[in-house]
Amino acid sequence: MELYKYTTTGNGKNILNNLEIRFTQPNALNDVFEMFPNIMGEIPEIMLKKIYKELEKSGYVDSLWKIAEDNLYKTVKDKFPFLTKRISDFLLNVVFKNHFSKGRTIEELLIDKIKSEPNEFKEKLIREFLNVLNSYVGVLSLSKGNNINLMWSNYADSHRGLILCFDENHQYFKDCNEIRYVKNRSTLNFNDLIPTGKNQDIKEIFMQKGLEWQYEKEVRKFQFLSNNKRILEDTDSYGYPICLFDIPKDTIKGVIFGCKISEKEKEEVKSIIYSKKYDIKFMQAKLSQEEFKLIIEIE
Repeated sequence: MELYKYTTTGNGKNILNNLEIRFTQPNALNDVFEMFPNIMGEIPEIMLKKIYKELEKSGYVDSLWKIAEDNLYKTVKDKFPFLTKRISDFLLNVVFKNHFSKGRTIEELLIDKIKSEPNEFKEKLIREFLNVLNSYVGVLSLSKGNNINLMWSNYADSHRGLILCFDENHQYFKDCNEIRYVKNRSTLNFNDLIPTGKNQDIKEIFMQKGLEWQYEKEVRKFQFLSNNKRILEDTDSYGYPICLFDIPKDTIKGVIFGCKISEKEKEEVKSIIYSKKYDIKFMQAKLSQEEFKLIIEIE
């Protein structure tokens, strides 16, 4: 059995030449729901404290106090215009602040606010979780089909590119997982985002996509981005670094040329394969005479 990587001729030549392949950040993939589960439940105290620390670092807490102080000072001046500034400041800093906070810290007050209005902070939390995920995890997306018209159109330069065929039984792909296509988004609890060693396995949730993507027949392999071989100087169109990983030469078993590939590009790909002494087969995608279907023929 084989797994297939739809790609452009330029990228295909780089992979064949350097035996390097990109593992892509989830946010740089083309599904807006990619690895984006619905997160429900009450926000745990440990996470609330983390939010507070981040808000404190950003200057939000100081701004909040400034607003509170301005409002309180205005109240003091409006209601007690005869008081001297010294006495007003005393009332503001000791009496009114204590009354305002009921003897509680700004951290406690802010955490209470987050608890009372969780939806205001939920989106920020989820986005922060995804940002962390994008910093750590890369995805290699492959397919179990080699004649999928939309895949050729979307990922192989509108049929001007190629497919690299990989040996599914190779040790390198032993930890691959097939995508499950489902109608409804999965749900996580906020507690699942806190590393405890007892969390539910969230990997399964990241192996799900909507039903409209099932034509892709996708299979995924994950890598920690920190294990990359090298990072290119240029970023991708989303601004993410391009992290390349080694891929064993003997995983590559064939090349399928798109039905619109130029002869020049085709010969350049073959030249790399001959010079690198690959033991692989060449195939050509062609149009079926009877059906709206691609036929893959061995050259």
